[in-house]
Amino acid sequence: MYNAKFIPIGRLRHRYLDNDLINCMFAWLHSGPKLPTLIHQSFHADLLAAYRLEGDDGAWLVAAKSGLVRVANDGTKTPLCTWDEVERAAWDGQERKFTINRINASSSEYILAQPTNKAERERLDQLARTLRQQVERAIVVRRDNVSLGDGALATITIRRRSDDSLYCLSLIESDDALNEEQSATLKQAETQTKLSVGLTTPQD
Repeated sequence: MYNAKFIPIGRLRHRYLDNDLINCMFAWLHSGPKLPTLIHQSFHADLLAAYRLEGDDGAWLVAAKSGLVRVANDGTKTPLCTWDEVERAAWDGQERKFTINRINASSSEYILAQPTNKAERERLDQLARTLRQQVERAIVVRRDNVSLGDGALATITIRRRSDDSLYCLSLIESDDALNEEQSATLKQAETQTKLSVGLTTPQD
């Protein structure tokens, strides 16, 4: 019968392995799977966070400074939206589902893969935080339910592009086209909103 002999780790380090190899072994044991090389090569400094999509042939959902991107397993990038294009977004942690409502567009849902270890869970949480932070960062000012008269309402926002420039965008809720008086009220409200963040040029 074979008798196992336990050797203290300190003795094992000196007798059988050099320090560099020991350190590599422990680093491998405690680290999770790394982001694919193609993700790093495709985005470099633009990369903020990334995680695998459920199914979808190994595709990844990537939060970049420029916006949200789907990356196929062959490296093909499909831009999904810039952050300032998002009107509303929601994260369902239980279903691992990120829902985006783009301006004047139908909603899109992205379901992320089930994490298999602590490192993947941390990466998933990091992506969820990053998505929320980038959407919030893109909307600098938001004024809801601005009355334009005769039941017409406006949502006036100051939005931030990926290059940090700001612009004003208004979404109108009205059964009919705005009349001259309503348009003047909207323009005045937009001007006040732009001035609140220092925008003074005609087309911001």
